[in-house]
Amino acid sequence: MKRLQQLLWVEDQPEVVASLQPLLEDLVETIRHVTDRASALQELRSGNYDFVLLDLQLSPGHWEGLELLREIEPQVQELPILVLSGAGTLKQCNEARRLGAREYVLKEDARDELAARMRKILDDWEKQRPLLDYARVQRLEKDLQRIVLGALREQAVREGKDLFRAFVPTGMALKAYERWHMEETGAQEDFLDLLDYATLIEKYWGALPIFQSLEKLLNAKTRDDRTRWLKAANEARRVIAHASRGELSSELRQALGYAESIVSRWSGMLSQNA
Repeated sequence: MKRLQQLLWVEDQPEVVASLQPLLEDLVETIRHVTDRASALQELRSGNYDFVLLDLQLSPGHWEGLELLREIEPQVQELPILVLSGAGTLKQCNEARRLGAREYVLKEDARDELAARMRKILDDWEKQRPLLDYARVQRLEKDLQRIVLGALREQAVREGKDLFRAFVPTGMALKAYERWHMEETGAQEDFLDLLDYATLIEKYWGALPIFQSLEKLLNAKTRDDRTRWLKAANEARRVIAHASRGELSSELRQALGYAESIVSRWSGMLSQNA
């Protein structure tokens, strides 16, 4: 089992962290402690963590840990999360499991059980990670296809043009055209490593309304700011598409996580504006 690089601990009681942190020295390189949902959400959106310890009741009577799990979906499916919560919260812990948390440990049992439960999660995680990486890239590819190619296709219909001949750069048109139509006729194609969406976004930045919401989301100050997040994730897409390139590095997983976060929020903004 590999040692964790960065763990996010979401806990409103610093004394709990101080008491239990020595138990994790052999498991974790760096622990970042935050005390509230907003701070945790900001940290997770950076895509820099590979494990989360989560308290569910971050303030008296408020189950903000559960709200956090809902807010970071689907990211929660690709991030090992263990709920570490107080006694008497079994109902909420089960709800956290339903939302994607891998396991829960009661605080009263943490000194005896926490490290062992984390090791088991990590052992299982290492076995599942290649398949989970594949699913993440596939999902990102589908979301980009839906948003970017979908908008281009609507524009092509309005102008009475062929999508790929009119809007997709020549270098990627033939392969994309073939795969697109195979998908439409029912073939289960993945579209992995198929289109350079960064190029498409740059090419049509000012021409399609969908990019207004992306610009607002990114607060893009330079041209590179518009697509830097996606260019960094493109290498992860290429690795997953070609098994001979091995597994994703931690840096590529971070880039992929950040791209997922951007696309998820972008999609949400488009849905609100629809």
